[in-house]
Amino acid sequence: MNKNIINYLNVIFEATQEMRNLYACKQYTNPLIAFRGEPKDYGDTKLMPSIFRDATLVAKEKHLFELICDYELIDYRKRNIDKAIETQHYVSISRMLDITFNSAVALYFACLYDHISDAKTDGYIYIFCFPEYYSPHSNYIEDFYDDVLNSKSTKSYFKNFKVFSHSYSNDRIKAQSGGFIFFPGEVFSPINDVYYRRIRIAASDKDELKNELELMFHINFVSNFRLSA
Repeated sequence: MNKNIINYLNVIFEATQEMRNLYACKQYTNPLIAFRGEPKDYGDTKLMPSIFRDATLVAKEKHLFELICDYELIDYRKRNIDKAIETQHYVSISRMLDITFNSAVALYFACLYDHISDAKTDGYIYIFCFPEYYSPHSNYIEDFYDDVLNSKSTKSYFKNFKVFSHSYSNDRIKAQSGGFIFFPGEVFSPINDVYYRRIRIAASDKDELKNELELMFHINFVSNFRLSA
């Protein structure tokens, strides 16, 4: 396709404005705009957190926290929601889906190659517009997550995902200007497509776009996966 970074950012900007205007018409004065890049079309598992890709993992979630605390990777005194966020730093098992508030970061992730096949496939950027969102440090979210771990609420209630605004729990999340979409259920309930638009990134443009992202925005592997000392 041979589009450069300016072309793609313009498309992202126009889609973002379209989403914002749509929500403004519904009287949502301050919706949260967020982005996610995926290196290919994952079909039924697109926008799916890792914990739901193996049916046995949800039941082991609480034990996973205990194990990581036993190895002193995470302070056991921390709140459960903070443990869940920090667990992503060590293992790829989570009920949270990473999002970013920086469209260029999302573009970088859409330009990667699938780590399993390493094939050159089209990537995708998802542009989200959420009317409701929470701080990951609020007492409401902590109580909500405690209920999830202890199965205190009804399963129908657990179908409602929660969006977390900016989180600064570790350097990786800071570097990616990151937040999360939290899926509380025992099984995965997909995000309704009324909340997002999807933009295709041509496979033939990926390498050049990564070069331009590094040149213009200093966005690369090192900047996105910065680790704490």
